Amino acid sequence: MVVALLCTALPAAARAQDPVTQSAPTDTATVAAPVAPTTVTPPLPTTFWIATAAAGVGLLTGITFGFLALDAQTDFDKQPNESDASRGETLAVFADVGFGVALLGAITAVVLYGIQEDEAAEGTKNAAPPKSTVTLTPQLGTNGGGATLRVTF
Repeated sequence: MVVALLCTALPAAARAQDPVTQSAPTDTATVAAPVAPTTVTPPLPTTFWIATAAAGVGLLTGITFGFLALDAQTDFDKQPNESDASRGETLAVFADVGFGVALLGAITAVVLYGIQEDEAAEGTKNAAPPKSTVTLTPQLGTNGGGATLRVTF
């Protein structure tokens, strides 16, 4: 935030006619506050906001379907039947998917935010090493496989 204060000196004739400056002292001088250098940070990319919105929608979806699944569980506990069991399982799966989307959206937003900070830092430091990396390492074994995702920022 930059605040600048500017006072100007008016000739005596103008000061006498101006009702605002009539009470001002007669020996005013022009004074400007020192202006601090400002750094302009680029706005966050649209993809960051899309990922953040996806995380929020996924979280709300997970919570909503989670409560609906708990309600279906209560109905099933009162009177067990196949319909309530199937309904509860379906709602629980939707809740799990919603929470998964929220997690992926949040991770994506954090990575995009880290990349944006790195690009801003590169603008001020030309030879700065990258601060964020994403590494995906596949793993295979005799009993199965998987992957390791490593994110540094």
